[in-house]
Amino acid sequence: MNLRSIAHATLLFLGFCHVAFAEPPQWRLNSLSATYGAGDNDIEDQFNRYVGVDLEFLEWRRTEQQIWTIGASVAQVRTDGDGPKVVNVLSFFPQLQLTLDRDFGFGKPVFLVRALGPSWISENDLGTRSQRNHFAFHARVSAGFQTDSGWYYGLSYQHFSNAGLSKINEGWDIPLNLTITYRF
Repeated sequence: MNLRSIAHATLLFLGFCHVAFAEPPQWRLNSLSATYGAGDNDIEDQFNRYVGVDLEFLEWRRTEQQIWTIGASVAQVRTDGDGPKVVNVLSFFPQLQLTLDRDFGFGKPVFLVRALGPSWISENDLGTRSQRNHFAFHARVSAGFQTDSGWYYGLSYQHFSNAGLSKINEGWDIPLNLTITYRF
């Protein structure tokens, strides 16, 4: 997949979002998040750590319970495995937020799905795990609680891979992450 194909897919996705959602997109700083995660990579004997900061800046509110956002993330992944120890990551991502209407006293349950966020990775290798080039996708699934004051606290699972676009596609997993977000 070349840069032109990625640009076409991004424009197609944004066009779909524009047609599919009742409210026009709003460009504004929507949230700021900090995430720390750690855990074993499932396949290799390798313990990975993640630290990152996310900004969401484009929002479509289909309803108060269903919100789509576009954002960017700057992160660093470290490992204790043999080989390269550090990878810096810059990602752009679409994210779906589903909020349940029930308040448990400390917040409403929120589910976040971030899928196929195109990412630039500084190294092709993390420990013994390899990617073919400096392009990968970032995926995250998260569950947590949103307070009335705008704070979100959640746990997530993260994965980086090139989605099979090349033959070398040994993904990197960070199975347990804590995210703290402030929504403006």
